[in-house]
This record gives sequence, C-alpha cells and structure tokens, in this order.
Amino acid sequence: MKTTNLSPVTLLANRLAQHYAEWMQVEAVVLSGSQASRMNDTLSDLDLYVCVSRELPLDVRMKIATGQATDPNEVEVGNELWEPGDEFVDKETRIRVDVMYRPLDWIMGELKKVLIEHKASLGYSTAIWYNVLHSEVLWDRNGRFAALKQIAKRPYPQSLQQEIIDKNYPVLRSTQSSYLHQIEAAVARNDFVTIQHRVTAL
Repeated sequence: MKTTNLSPVTLLANRLAQHYAEWMQVEAVVLSGSQASRMNDTLSDLDLYVCVSRELPLDVRMKIATGQATDPNEVEVGNELWEPGDEFVDKETRIRVDVMYRPLDWIMGELKKVLIEHKASLGYSTAIWYNVLHSEVLWDRNGRFAALKQIAKRPYPQSLQQEIIDKNYPVLRSTQSSYLHQIEAAVARNDFVTIQHRVTAL
C-alpha cells in the first residue's frame, strides 16, 4: 500500500496498530474519536481502542508506550479512572495518544443490550453503538470487529427511543431529586457551585 499521501495521524495510527497486533490477546485495533469522524483540529488527540480477548499485561503496555515517547513524564500507563487505558505523546509527531482497552465480548454484550434488548441507561445509552458504528478499523485479526460494525448498521429502534425517555425523563425533571428540582433549590440559596454542577449534568 502506498503511504506517501497518508496524513501523519493516519501513519501514526497504523504504526501503533501494528505494535498492538503483535500480541495474540489483541483481536482488533480501531481509530475512534474526532480523528475517525474527521472532526479533528490541531489540538485533537489520537483515540485508539484496543479490543482484547483477555487483559494485555501492564509491562507490555508500558513497553509499547515508552517505545513511542521520549519523555517519561509524557507517558501514563494503567489509568483506570474510566476504562483501562494509557496515554502518551508520540515522539515523532508530538501527537497525544489515548489508548483504551475493551474486551470484544463485552462490546458485543453492550450492543446486544441496546440493539436487541432495547435496554436504556442514565445517559450514554447509545455511546457504545455510536463508537462501533463510527470507528475506523485499523487491524482486525479475525474480522470480529468488522462483524460488529455490520450488526451496528441498523435503524434506530423505536422501542429503544421510548425506553431512553422513560429511563431518563424522571431524573431530568419529574422526581423530587431530579436535576431540575436540584437546580431550583440551588438558585434559591445562591449555591453557584451546585448550579454549575447540576446544569452541566442536565
């Protein structure tokens, strides 16, 4: 494949995908976020999802990250705040890379809950569906992620829409602990911190 016309971001994404692909527990590597949706700008980082059959050891993740970065202060491996992930700054391009690890079977289960069972959650009900649908496959060992993308290509279920409304409407405005009532109480007592917090949540 000719690479002369590929952007630095695309070249970096493919280079990293090959590093992760060396490990058998890695089933797929996909590009996500603003780079995949082509909504990126000069400050955008590179979001990679590494889909695994079992956990990729921390020492392997550290080896890959430190192999791409020059400054140890620009490497963070083992971040568990949201999902298992690593961050580092690529030494060649100076692009910040955000790597997240997800079991492929878990992704499949999340799609099943939304697309087949039509189960809603408080916020983020369709986040995984959107992520799969709009991610760009960089490497796919057995074509399983490509199969998930095909599953994701379906109309929005009407019953899912109603489930999301039924699940989220009460916490927005119709219960005593709803965001609306919390905002009203915060305004009444001039609690600007709570106002900001609850308005953002709403």
